[in-house]
Amino acid sequence: MRFQLFSILAMIASVSAVEVNSQHEAPASGDKPADNFVQLDASAPAVSAAAPSASAGQTEAEQNEEAFEEAEAANPESTQAAAAEPATKEKSKTNKVNTSVLEPAKGVTKWTGTEMPSQDPLGSALSTFSTGGGGIGGSFLDMGGDTSYGSFAQMTNEGHNDGLKDAYGRLAVNGDKWTFTYRKGQVNDNDSWFWYTTPDPGNTGMVLTKARTASFTYTVQFENGFDWKLGGKLPGWYGGDSAEEAKHCSGHAGGPGCFSSRLMWRPDGVGEIYNYYWGSEQAYCNDPASYAIGTGQIICHSGSGDSLGRNSFKFEAGKPVTVTNTITLNTMNGDKPNADGKQSLIVDGVKVIDANNLVMRHHDQGRIRGLFFSTFFGGSGGSWACPKDQTATFSDISVSVLENF
Repeated sequence: MRFQLFSILAMIASVSAVEVNSQHEAPASGDKPADNFVQLDASAPAVSAAAPSASAGQTEAEQNEEAFEEAEAANPESTQAAAAEPATKEKSKTNKVNTSVLEPAKGVTKWTGTEMPSQDPLGSALSTFSTGGGGIGGSFLDMGGDTSYGSFAQMTNEGHNDGLKDAYGRLAVNGDKWTFTYRKGQVNDNDSWFWYTTPDPGNTGMVLTKARTASFTYTVQFENGFDWKLGGKLPGWYGGDSAEEAKHCSGHAGGPGCFSSRLMWRPDGVGEIYNYYWGSEQAYCNDPASYAIGTGQIICHSGSGDSLGRNSFKFEAGKPVTVTNTITLNTMNGDKPNADGKQSLIVDGVKVIDANNLVMRHHDQGRIRGLFFSTFFGGSGGSWACPKDQTATFSDISVSVLENF
């Protein structure tokens, strides 16, 4: 296999449109940004610190999830699975014990695991694109390809609100580092960084839609004194039956034609994988006794995303943390999905989550479509709102295809 190195955002052919209801679109600007630093237009109005009511307009799934998260954040010991009743215990092949329990919010099931992931090698890449690494790779500012708005800097400064949603005034770029400011009062994906990317095979030689196994690595550093509140989303994968349908697995919405796998932080910087994998057949929700999540937890919310390996690692304010989210899509048996998908998470070189028997796609056309740059406080409702203006910096992004269909 030949290892090829490509520039990350030279690969992007288009920044996909995200339909939003936003009042924070910046006015057009003809100013040309500096070559090495871009501070996006800061004229967008600040979000009011008065967050919306936690119950206004929420679905039952949202209310269930929020009730659970608030209860756990207020008194974590009250929702520890080992101390709760009724509970069941099952042993895996290595005789480790997992405990499950129905939690105080309807439709929420929580498992606490003791199985540790094995440290087998990740595998050899068929193709890779990356930034950083001592000058290897390209700059984030070099969009390249056939993107209709030219460079990243031109697109954002000219006020186009189709790819970066309403992140104007809060996204600073310095070389290969992007720093995003979460505003006081921000909650859910309103006023967030919410960006789908699609690779350009002509620039990168990488065709994600042919990939069965791929890994997404980046470094994130939350500022010193970062206030985690109830939690928030971090970048990950998205995919589905088509480029457009793939965008619909988030915000308590999903379906058999899409999937997404992002990360989340929780109170005190507790980390997890946050998956939208359609259907109730996910093995880690139904029978997770052999799942390798260490001392982490599996929390499955009916009608919402699933928390995989919560508390198997932590983010620390002021410290750069490097994460690698690797997914292997399931195969198909005619029009029926096989439960043979896989997922792992490596944090600072240590594998902390290892899951098998997954179903990400339900049709043969279901494929990895790209990277889901999604970061914001939430959850939904006022209890999740960002408590102050604060930042996180993203850098050293690398994507590798390890196996094709």
